[in-house]
Amino acid sequence: MNKSTPQNRSCVNSHNEWDKLKEVVVGRIDDAVVPEWSLAVESTMPKSGWQTYKQFGGQSFPQDMLFKAQEELEGLVKLLEREGIVVKRPDVMSQTQPFTTPEWSSKGSLYSAMPRDSFLVVGDDIIEVPMAWRNRYFETMPYRTLMKEYFDGKSLQSTLVA
Repeated sequence: MNKSTPQNRSCVNSHNEWDKLKEVVVGRIDDAVVPEWSLAVESTMPKSGWQTYKQFGGQSFPQDMLFKAQEELEGLVKLLEREGIVVKRPDVMSQTQPFTTPEWSSKGSLYSAMPRDSFLVVGDDIIEVPMAWRNRYFETMPYRTLMKEYFDGKSLQSTLVA
């Protein structure tokens, strides 16, 4: 079959920033962990916030902060859905699990809240981008199920073009 048949057409299509939004991925903040202090954090955060990272790095965010952020995030999801936009979410995954590579270790992941940071959509391609902060190294893991669905062509877009 040629590329133009619906069976081969990618369900992801983003070519500009002004077409009507049909489907969006909204992340999660479940179990968010304060990033551990590192050179990457130092070089990207204002000096006024350094003490927070130095004092609480590697620990879960305070529950009251998470509750408020979760409330806002769920409000955004409801707003988008009221507008008729399909909202996709990554899997819930513990962010407090430590991990290590041969070169370094981390006490946990930040969160899976910002898919725009870890994925770049260009046309009908989704590119996983590298993360500079160590605690964000495996941030794309909760998105694996969703990325497989997109790879298999399962989304609102695929039903509209078929």
